[in-house]
Parts: sequence; structure tokens; C-alpha cells
Amino acid sequence: MPNITSVLNDQIRRLAKREIKANTGVIRKATTQYRHAIAALKKQVAALTNRLPRPPLTPWRCRSCGQTKHRASIQIQTEGEEDFVGETDGAVDAARWPDGFGWFSMSIKCATCGMETPEGVSYEAM
Repeated sequence: MPNITSVLNDQIRRLAKREIKANTGVIRKATTQYRHAIAALKKQVAALTNRLPRPPLTPWRCRSCGQTKHRASIQIQTEGEEDFVGETDGAVDAARWPDGFGWFSMSIKCATCGMETPEGVSYEAM
């Protein structure tokens, strides 16, 4: 014969499941609607972006002689394995630490007159 405690526990469990199901059903429906709305917005952004004209490319001209022929030098600096592992918090395999770099810079030198534009581009990456 069941005692009052087990009957009450069963009722509480049943009511709790019904309550949880009712509350999560509303949230589930709202989440689905938001995801559909976000997907529609992403499609609109992509369509609008594709309609934009690309700006014309203009060659880099030397400030001294005006020529467009140049040589570029690229420097990529790594911070080391320990920093890479610390920055990625284990999200990337530690063996890939050489793929992570802390600084990227590029300098340009005119092939005609030799004028150098040091570090025309310089970015910290980590």
C-alpha cells in the first residue's frame, strides 16, 4: 500500500514535468522564430552586399618617382608555444602553435628608385 510521501512525490514530479514542458515549449517556439528571422536577415545582408559595386583597384605609386613597380617584404612573428596555448585555452591543438602569430608587418620598396616605405602595414594579431 502506497504511503502519502510517495504519492505526493509522484504528483510533484508529474506537475513539475508538465510545468517545465509548458514553459520550455514557449521558449522553444520563440527560439525557432528568432532563428528563422536571423537567417532571413543574413540572406538580405548577403543579397545587398552582392549588389554593391567593387571599388576600382588603383596601383600603389612610389612617393618619390611615381612608378608602380615595387618589392614587398613580409614579417610574421610568433609569440611562442606557451603564449599560443594560453591564448587559445585549449580550443586549438597545441601542436599547431606555429600557425598562431602575434604580429604581422609588411614593408614596401620601390623597384625603380629604391625608396623604402617601412612597415606600410603593421598589425598585432594576438
